[in-house]
Amino acid sequence: MARTADMRHNNYLKEPFMDNGTLFVIGGAIVISIISFMAYAVLAFFYPEWVGITGKVALDAEQSHVEGKEAPEHMMDKF
Repeated sequence: MARTADMRHNNYLKEPFMDNGTLFVIGGAIVISIISFMAYAVLAFFYPEWVGITGKVALDAEQSHVEGKEAPEHMMDKF
């Protein structure tokens, strides 16, 4: 019986570690993750408010709420 277990163990070592389908899924997940990170980085650079980073517009809004300062004119003030 020990011989049969050894034979099965040897056959297991000869089989490939992962089949092509598994490698495709793992590789696809890695590629999608990299592309998603790059898209986030581009959005963070050009449109920081869209991804939750305080940008120039948000900083201007915060500064306009400081007591004792007058708010800058906004185009919607005319309506």
